Amino acid sequence: MLKFVKRHRRAIAVGSVAGVVVAGAIRVHAIMRHANDMLSEAERRVEGQRRRQQHLERLGHESHEALLTFLTALEKELKAATDDIPALYKEIKQIRQTMAANRGEPDEAAAERERCLWEKLKVASFTTLLVSFYSFNLLHLVLKLQIHMLGRQNFASKSSSAPEVTGTEILSMEARGEFFSMTYNFMLGQGLRELVAHVTPQVAHVLREHTVRSRLDAGSLTSVLRQIRSRVEGDSPNASASPLLRFVICQQTAATDVRVQGMLDETWDTVESPAFLAALGDALDKSLEVLSAQLKATLFTEPLDTAVSSSSAATPPMKPLVNLLAHLKPHRTVLHVDNGRVVHADAVTSIPSVSTFATAVFDQVD
Repeated sequence: MLKFVKRHRRAIAVGSVAGVVVAGAIRVHAIMRHANDMLSEAERRVEGQRRRQQHLERLGHESHEALLTFLTALEKELKAATDDIPALYKEIKQIRQTMAANRGEPDEAAAERERCLWEKLKVASFTTLLVSFYSFNLLHLVLKLQIHMLGRQNFASKSSSAPEVTGTEILSMEARGEFFSMTYNFMLGQGLRELVAHVTPQVAHVLREHTVRSRLDAGSLTSVLRQIRSRVEGDSPNASASPLLRFVICQQTAATDVRVQGMLDETWDTVESPAFLAALGDALDKSLEVLSAQLKATLFTEPLDTAVSSSSAATPPMKPLVNLLAHLKPHRTVLHVDNGRVVHADAVTSIPSVSTFATAVFDQVD
């Protein structure tokens, strides 16, 4: 054996080296293949994240476009639900014309009637503003929820992993129409009327302390709005059973399409979730902040060229409440659209709890 090794030592050495080289090459090839697989997987994840982010951005745009469409319907239904305001103004005008024609002859009954009409107008004006405030924010968040649900469905159906995800079939246009109509026919119909009925007595209670001749500054007006919110929403807008939800949820009628019914059930479950209630509470806080800024800029900001004495400059400007009523109209405040943008919607969308909530809805897997 020793003689054999000595005689063939060169071949054995070469063979050993070759074996080591081949084994090393196989090992290197395996490592390279694993590295390539990892790189490909990383690239797929990056591409998936890029597509996901693009889809979320598109859904944000679609949510805003849908909101603009529904705002027209909301404003129309809001006018129908609070149509006593024009009639009140008209009757006040008629009483004043009659009193002017009878100059020199005091009419205490007419004066008392005018006072009562102004009190009704005060309550109706604040009620309309607060109802637009609540209905807008509820509409905005529920629309965002449902648009992201549909977007998730669309994204999953186009994904390579779609077979692993249940419920990825895209709803037909007819089914989508049923999905939206069963939600918003209630929210903008019976739900809106019930919201008006709920808000009106709360407004009347808070405004008992303020006649139409009361003078308010910007801070006092904001305080009034906060007091009304507190009575409308209860102790906490983030409570587990918010009184506002009953103006959104209607489960009395079943959808004809089982998939639509499943998405409606998911909508109601999500609306009742802590995440939605937290987003709603933050949205109402931010929207009230924006509304207060709008009213301050419109009603309490003096022109720059107005000469103001040093003593009055330190005192916030005050206005009679009666002079504020005409500026509380929703189309001038909460529902105001400027170049296709809604300042309240833009402010709410940027809130972390709202964006996180929408993203969570999109990422949810059945």
